[in-house]
Amino acid sequence: MAMESTRTDVADARELLGVLTALKNGDFTRLMREGQGGIEGEIAAAVNHLVRHLNPFAVEVTRISREIGTEGLFGGQARVAGLPGTWQDLVANINVMAANLTNQVRDIARAAHELAEEHPTGPVTVPVRGETQALKESLNTLIERAGRR
Repeated sequence: MAMESTRTDVADARELLGVLTALKNGDFTRLMREGQGGIEGEIAAAVNHLVRHLNPFAVEVTRISREIGTEGLFGGQARVAGLPGTWQDLVANINVMAANLTNQVRDIARAAHELAEEHPTGPVTVPVRGETQALKESLNTLIERAGRR
């Protein structure tokens, strides 16, 4: 009986290692076998719960990154239901970043379009920092010059 228990323990450890290795390699689809009792069942349930949350999280982060960074589509927000703690904080932070970027780009685009049409109605007013601040200042300088003509 002890030999059987050892084989089961090794098989359970190998299964766990397989799922953890898949996660390490970015595969969020591999799950552990469920239905066993005891600590093995608790471990399988916890690991599977983690995997089931990581996959939709990764899908949403990828979608928002693609929409904003590749397709130039602004305004999107990540939505992942049922995430606890830090996972939900990460989604919230991604959404704050996406909203800030959306507001910045839209205000800069509005001002640039008005300037190109030679009818500027006002400067870029959205709060920005860093390199976006330099862009805002340059555009506002052009708007100011156009208003003096």
